[in-house]
Amino acid sequence: MWLLTHTGDLFDHKPLWLRPGTGHLLGRTSGRSPGGEVVRYINHKSVSRKHCTIHVSPVKPGDSAHIHTRSEITITDGSKVGTFVNGEAVLKGSKVLDKSAANFSIRLGREYGESFVLEWRAVVFTCGNLTKSQKTKKDPLEEYRAALEDCDVKLVTEYVANLTSHVVATKRNFTQGLQALLQEKWIIGYAFLEKLAEVSQRRGKDANGEDVVSLLEEDYEQYWPKVEQFITPPGSEPVPRPETMMKPDPKRVDMLAHFTFVFLSQAQYDNLMPVVTTGGGKAMLWEVDTGVSEVEELLQYVVELAGVKERRRPRLTQTSGEGGVVVVRLQHRDDDWSVRFLQTMETEL
Repeated sequence: MWLLTHTGDLFDHKPLWLRPGTGHLLGRTSGRSPGGEVVRYINHKSVSRKHCTIHVSPVKPGDSAHIHTRSEITITDGSKVGTFVNGEAVLKGSKVLDKSAANFSIRLGREYGESFVLEWRAVVFTCGNLTKSQKTKKDPLEEYRAALEDCDVKLVTEYVANLTSHVVATKRNFTQGLQALLQEKWIIGYAFLEKLAEVSQRRGKDANGEDVVSLLEEDYEQYWPKVEQFITPPGSEPVPRPETMMKPDPKRVDMLAHFTFVFLSQAQYDNLMPVVTTGGGKAMLWEVDTGVSEVEELLQYVVELAGVKERRRPRLTQTSGEGGVVVVRLQHRDDDWSVRFLQTMETEL
């Protein structure tokens, strides 16, 4: 989403959301623009009446599924003194902004002391806990995409490390939710998306037949949904956690560093490996072969991982010190052989 701010008090020190498909005229005029642009009046003698126009391209169909795409910005100068974008002059012409950059400084001539800052704020919703009905569709997120794609937000089903901004879910205790907690991201319910769709919707036509801007365009700070009000509630987890623990916490970043997790089944490894690596830890697979694997072999493997040269117990998580080796207990194995294997393993480790 593109946000425009002013170094002075033109916008009451608030950011403006520039909706895709709209134009914004910066100049010393307060009348209606014949091109339909939103007029931003600037009362300064050095600023031309139609000094600069910022055009935001519409979102292309399907772009909400592509996290690296964004609407295109075109700066058009209509003055005699030029518009400067990151110090580069645009005079009586247009300039399409570099798609690889996320911040731009815009100055109207050289005498106007204030400037505008145009910032790309990436909003990437990773949507989890989809229903069976949603999973059978070609696009499981089609209903949310239809409501929100024009806002230039991203809607995906996979957690993208360092890019996902919010995880949307009906429960907390699942792979993507754990990744979010480890990377200071919010875990919110689907009601957040519904509220965002509501405040970003245009509100009909005015007396002149022009679109009435959405609440989000009117006041981005006031109407952007407050994430604290949409935290995913506790589900059936054994120990429900208070909402305060669901808030982003920088202390969790790299909290699994120096830990090595040994998984005893491919399914557990595939499910939790992304969580471990997101937290800075290492995930290893030592798959138990029912009726064949020996506890002694597993113990020797753990000894080698721990860097212990002699045949003795390595430092596990029960002991003091930084990091350690975590052997993740097998689940859903209740046959006699598996029960004996697990009991012996726990005794030895």
